[in-house]
Amino acid sequence: MSSLQAGNFSILIGAGIAEHLNLGLGDELTLVSSYLNITPLGEFPRQRIFTVGGIFTIGSQLDSSLAVIHMNDAQLLYRLGDTIHGLRIQLQDLFASSTVIRDLQNRIAGDYTFSNWTLDYGNIYNNIQLSKSMVGLLLFLLIAVAAFNVVVSLFMVVRDKQGDIAILRTMGCFAEQHPQYLPSAGLYYCACRDFCWPHPGCSWLALCQPILQLA
Repeated sequence: MSSLQAGNFSILIGAGIAEHLNLGLGDELTLVSSYLNITPLGEFPRQRIFTVGGIFTIGSQLDSSLAVIHMNDAQLLYRLGDTIHGLRIQLQDLFASSTVIRDLQNRIAGDYTFSNWTLDYGNIYNNIQLSKSMVGLLLFLLIAVAAFNVVVSLFMVVRDKQGDIAILRTMGCFAEQHPQYLPSAGLYYCACRDFCWPHPGCSWLALCQPILQLA
């Protein structure tokens, strides 16, 4: 950006444009304005030679469609004087652009055209939205599988110990002495299985056996 100085007629172009036009740093590029000069010989478009002062890479469609020049050089090229074609606002939260545009439309009167990056660069916006949706879906599936795994593990513990549980219920153990014993044993079983099984030399069966030995 330091190469963009007023009067130097320097331009920054995307890597896609540089590759398509076979341009490098220091090469000259002719820009043609849509403003027409009316002369006795006819109408001729205004043009100016710019020097490539930098090549940027964003990794999106901007690399093939965006070029940046100094505002004063653009005013000379388009013969705007002290006026400008438009303003571009940079936001800290780029996803709030639609809300900001609606607020500006309500506040500013006049025949102005408003746009935001979600409309100009829809592919980027769609890719970001798709990535957010996929991450949310993957997290939901991960939590769902983990919860299902815990429930199935507790269910299997109860089924494996039905005979022992029946004996203890006959003795009144769960009803009077230890009403929270079975849930605690099941949680301990799952914790030992999930955290102790990956470590070599540590057997979750050996850790769970004293707790789950109900007979």
